[in-house]
Amino acid sequence: MAENHIEEAEKIGVKVCVIVTSDTFTAETDTTGKLLVSVIEKSGFEVLDKEVVANDRALIEAMVGQKTQIADVIIITGGTGISKKDYSVDTLKPMFEKDIPGFGEKLRLAGFEQIGERALLSRACAGTINHTLIFCIPGTLNAAETALKIIVPLLKHAVYELKHK
Repeated sequence: MAENHIEEAEKIGVKVCVIVTSDTFTAETDTTGKLLVSVIEKSGFEVLDKEVVANDRALIEAMVGQKTQIADVIIITGGTGISKKDYSVDTLKPMFEKDIPGFGEKLRLAGFEQIGERALLSRACAGTINHTLIFCIPGTLNAAETALKIIVPLLKHAVYELKHK
Protein backbone atom coordinates (compact mmCIF):
# COMPACT_ATOMS: atom_id res chain seq x y z
CA MET A 1 0.00 0.00 0.00
CA ALA A 2 2.76 2.46 0.89
CA GLU A 3 4.60 1.90 -2.40
CA ASN A 4 1.36 2.42 -4.34
CA HIS A 5 0.87 5.72 -2.51
CA ILE A 6 4.38 6.87 -3.49
CA GLU A 7 3.82 5.81 -7.09
CA GLU A 8 0.50 7.67 -7.20
CA ALA A 9 2.10 10.82 -5.78
CA GLU A 10 4.74 10.81 -8.51
CA LYS A 11 2.03 10.95 -11.20
CA ILE A 12 0.32 14.16 -10.10
CA GLY A 13 0.86 17.61 -11.56
CA VAL A 14 1.71 20.45 -9.22
CA LYS A 15 0.72 24.09 -9.80
CA VAL A 16 2.90 26.71 -8.11
CA CYS A 17 2.60 30.45 -7.55
CA VAL A 18 5.54 32.60 -6.49
CA ILE A 19 5.06 35.77 -4.46
CA VAL A 20 7.93 38.18 -3.87
CA THR A 21 7.46 40.59 -0.95
CA SER A 22 9.54 43.72 -1.39
CA ASP A 23 9.42 47.49 -1.17
CA THR A 24 12.45 47.87 -3.43
CA PHE A 25 12.21 45.25 -6.19
CA THR A 26 9.78 45.32 -9.10
CA ALA A 27 8.79 42.50 -11.44
CA GLU A 28 11.63 43.64 -13.70
CA THR A 29 14.38 44.02 -11.07
CA ASP A 30 13.52 41.00 -8.91
CA THR A 31 16.10 38.21 -9.19
CA THR A 32 15.03 35.78 -6.46
CA GLY A 33 11.53 35.28 -7.85
CA LYS A 34 12.94 34.72 -11.32
CA LEU A 35 15.32 32.09 -9.91
CA LEU A 36 12.44 30.35 -8.14
CA VAL A 37 10.36 30.26 -11.33
CA SER A 38 13.26 28.94 -13.39
CA VAL A 39 14.18 26.12 -11.00
CA ILE A 40 10.56 25.12 -10.38
CA GLU A 41 9.82 24.94 -14.10
CA LYS A 42 13.05 23.03 -14.83
CA SER A 43 11.99 20.58 -12.11
CA GLY A 44 8.84 19.79 -14.08
CA PHE A 45 6.25 21.81 -12.18
CA GLU A 46 3.84 24.36 -13.61
CA VAL A 47 4.32 27.96 -12.47
CA LEU A 48 0.98 29.73 -12.74
CA ASP A 49 2.11 33.18 -11.70
CA LYS A 50 4.84 35.31 -10.15
CA GLU A 51 3.83 38.50 -8.39
CA VAL A 52 5.74 41.20 -6.53
CA VAL A 53 3.83 42.69 -3.60
CA ALA A 54 4.81 45.40 -1.11
CA ASN A 55 5.77 44.52 2.47
CA ASP A 56 2.26 45.16 3.71
CA ARG A 57 0.28 42.67 5.80
CA ALA A 58 -3.07 43.32 4.12
CA LEU A 59 -1.57 43.04 0.62
CA ILE A 60 0.29 39.82 1.48
CA GLU A 61 -2.81 38.28 3.06
CA ALA A 62 -4.99 39.23 0.08
CA MET A 63 -2.49 37.93 -2.47
CA VAL A 64 -2.08 34.60 -0.67
CA GLY A 65 -5.87 34.31 -0.34
CA GLN A 66 -6.26 34.80 -4.09
CA LYS A 67 -3.51 32.35 -5.00
CA THR A 68 -4.84 29.56 -2.75
CA GLN A 69 -7.82 29.45 -5.09
CA ILE A 70 -5.66 28.33 -8.03
CA ALA A 71 -2.38 26.90 -6.73
CA ASP A 72 -1.31 23.69 -5.04
CA VAL A 73 1.81 25.40 -3.68
CA ILE A 74 2.69 29.03 -2.95
CA ILE A 75 6.27 30.09 -2.33
CA ILE A 76 6.60 33.51 -0.71
CA THR A 77 10.08 34.98 -0.71
CA GLY A 78 11.09 37.86 1.53
CA GLY A 79 9.85 39.13 4.88
CA THR A 80 11.27 36.30 7.01
CA GLY A 81 13.83 38.27 8.98
CA ILE A 82 13.54 40.32 12.14
CA SER A 83 13.49 43.87 10.78
CA LYS A 84 10.46 46.05 11.34
CA LYS A 85 9.48 45.64 7.65
CA ASP A 86 9.52 41.81 7.68
CA TYR A 87 5.81 40.94 7.69
CA SER A 88 5.46 37.71 5.73
CA VAL A 89 5.81 35.28 8.63
CA ASP A 90 3.69 37.42 10.97
CA THR A 91 0.96 37.57 8.34
CA LEU A 92 0.98 33.93 7.26
CA LYS A 93 1.53 31.93 10.45
CA PRO A 94 -1.86 32.91 11.98
CA MET A 95 -3.48 31.85 8.69
CA PHE A 96 -1.91 28.36 8.76
CA GLU A 97 -4.36 25.52 9.25
CA LYS A 98 -1.41 23.17 9.75
CA ASP A 99 2.13 24.17 10.61
CA ILE A 100 5.09 22.28 9.10
CA PRO A 101 7.92 23.18 11.51
CA GLY A 102 10.46 20.77 10.03
CA PHE A 103 10.88 22.93 6.93
CA GLY A 104 12.04 26.04 8.76
CA GLU A 105 14.23 23.96 11.04
CA LYS A 106 15.93 22.24 8.09
CA LEU A 107 16.41 25.52 6.20
CA ARG A 108 17.97 27.23 9.22
CA LEU A 109 20.28 24.23 9.74
CA ALA A 110 21.37 24.29 6.10
CA GLY A 111 21.85 28.05 6.30
CA PHE A 112 23.87 27.73 9.50
CA GLU A 113 26.18 25.29 7.76
CA GLN A 114 26.65 27.81 4.92
CA ILE A 115 26.77 31.22 6.60
CA GLY A 116 26.89 30.59 10.33
CA GLU A 117 24.84 32.16 13.09
CA ARG A 118 23.15 34.77 10.87
CA ALA A 119 20.95 31.99 9.47
CA LEU A 120 19.34 31.61 12.89
CA LEU A 121 17.69 35.02 12.45
CA SER A 122 15.52 33.61 9.66
CA ARG A 123 11.92 32.86 10.56
CA ALA A 124 11.34 30.79 7.40
CA CYS A 125 8.29 28.60 7.79
CA ALA A 126 5.81 26.35 6.02
CA GLY A 127 2.22 25.37 6.54
CA THR A 128 -1.10 24.90 4.81
CA ILE A 129 -3.85 27.38 4.00
CA ASN A 130 -7.04 26.29 2.23
CA HIS A 131 -5.48 22.94 1.23
CA THR A 132 -2.55 24.79 -0.34
CA LEU A 133 1.04 24.21 0.70
CA ILE A 134 2.75 27.47 1.70
CA PHE A 135 6.51 28.02 1.97
CA CYS A 136 7.80 31.33 3.31
CA ILE A 137 11.50 31.68 2.53
CA PRO A 138 14.15 34.41 2.79
CA GLY A 139 14.59 36.80 -0.11
CA THR A 140 18.27 36.28 -0.83
CA LEU A 141 19.37 34.26 -3.85
CA ASN A 142 21.51 31.94 -1.74
CA ALA A 143 18.68 31.22 0.71
CA ALA A 144 16.25 30.63 -2.16
CA GLU A 145 18.61 28.14 -3.79
CA THR A 146 19.01 26.33 -0.47
CA ALA A 147 15.25 26.33 0.13
CA LEU A 148 14.55 24.88 -3.31
CA LYS A 149 16.86 21.94 -2.57
CA ILE A 150 14.52 21.12 0.32
CA ILE A 151 11.20 22.05 -1.31
CA VAL A 152 11.43 20.52 -4.80
CA PRO A 153 11.86 16.87 -3.67
CA LEU A 154 8.86 17.24 -1.33
CA LEU A 155 6.32 18.80 -3.65
CA LYS A 156 4.60 15.85 -5.29
CA HIS A 157 4.34 13.82 -2.10
CA ALA A 158 3.20 16.79 -0.01
CA VAL A 159 0.57 17.89 -2.53
CA TYR A 160 -0.67 14.32 -2.84
CA GLU A 161 -1.02 14.10 0.94
CA LEU A 162 -2.81 17.43 1.09
CA LYS A 163 -5.17 17.11 -1.86
CA HIS A 164 -5.62 13.46 -2.73
CA LYS A 165 -5.94 11.64 0.56
